[in-house]
Amino acid sequence: MKKVLTLAVMLPLSVMLFPRSSVKQGESVYTQKPNDTEAVFFTTDEFNIRADGKTDVSDQLQAAVNKVKTEKNFGIVFLPEGKYLISKTIYIPPAVRLIGYGRERPEIILARNSPGYQT
Repeated sequence: MKKVLTLAVMLPLSVMLFPRSSVKQGESVYTQKPNDTEAVFFTTDEFNIRADGKTDVSDQLQAAVNKVKTEKNFGIVFLPEGKYLISKTIYIPPAVRLIGYGRERPEIILARNSPGYQT
């Protein structure tokens, strides 16, 4: 009983004293481009995209995810900082990860009136 009481007191204190993350909102954990020869990088050179938040990149982003799945069956798609407009669901298989990098975190923006997302 004493252990349960101690845990009940210590757990809330640990949450208050030790925040979960030292990364501020908007800051990226990976501030530089990772050196990963096995990964797919979602860049202008590879996928002819613009990270301006105005150009729809849904098909290209899905192509990047599909490339990882078909070529390696698992892996990472790295997304550089920028704003990425999508207008449809991006299907990401369980063995594929989408990870952002850069000084600021990449933003994925859902276009207005995207099918399946109206309220």
